[in-house]
Amino acid sequence: MKLVKNLEAALKDSLNTRFLKLKIKSNIPQELEALSNLEELYLEGDFTLCEFDFSLLPNLKLMSINSNNLEFFPHQALRSLSLTNLKIISGTFSRIELPLEILSPLTSLTLKNTKLSSLPLEFGQLNRLQELNLSHNDLKDLPPSFGDLTNLSRLNIDNNQFERLSDVINKCSSLKHLSCDGNPFPEEEKYRIQRVFNIYPI
Repeated sequence: MKLVKNLEAALKDSLNTRFLKLKIKSNIPQELEALSNLEELYLEGDFTLCEFDFSLLPNLKLMSINSNNLEFFPHQALRSLSLTNLKIISGTFSRIELPLEILSPLTSLTLKNTKLSSLPLEFGQLNRLQELNLSHNDLKDLPPSFGDLTNLSRLNIDNNQFERLSDVINKCSSLKHLSCDGNPFPEEEKYRIQRVFNIYPI
């Protein structure tokens, strides 16, 4: 199946459209509800999310959002119960305010370049996560529950504001890849990270 980049073309072949990428100037077009077999949706542009009913896309597994105008966490996107991969590439919200049990089916989550300054204390509820990208934010610490992410195998916290890498990461028993470059670690902390985590932060 090919990636469709035009809504009109997608609607003409709605039953066979599985992958769609759209550039949006204002709101998500309501016509998307006709694409009930859609599996991957990529949205980019200077748009804000309207109250689109994503439950009308029951097969949606991956959603990617890239918008500098995104000022709140897109909770309505999670109404698609089959969603396992959520990528937010850009936004201006600083924290997540949402019952995390709604996010629990996710196995892959990207919250990149969103000005995120803190994670909820209950973040460990996302215990199905295998991949997590929190790069290019304003994070300084991780909540204690982060250690409950026992299925997490890849973690990217590049370009944040960490001055110390929390030992809670050691509790992520499945972690195989950790990237933490671009943080203001003191030299002594860099040495500790090398010794404890066997990586060399830049």
